[in-house]
Amino acid sequence: MIKNAAARHGLTIISINALQRFNEWNDTRAAEAWSSIDYARDCGAKALVLVPVNDGSGKQDGIRQANLRTALQPSGRRDRRSPGAIDF
Repeated sequence: MIKNAAARHGLTIISINALQRFNEWNDTRAAEAWSSIDYARDCGAKALVLVPVNDGSGKQDGIRQANLRTALQPSGRRDRRSPGAIDF
């Protein structure tokens, strides 16, 4: 629906910015990421930005790196790669 409406009006959806707590990776965050990925694909978006929380948490040495490694692991969905490695 959105993809068609954008095309009708000569618009291109450059990116969708998903403002979530993506630096706090868990099963809930993974589900939200995949939902955002599906939505961006269905809208014809060229990119999807998974935005972490910016409240100063998770910045301690070792925690930030561990969260990143966790987020980039395969998600377990047989037909998809990790959200950290998606290409549209």
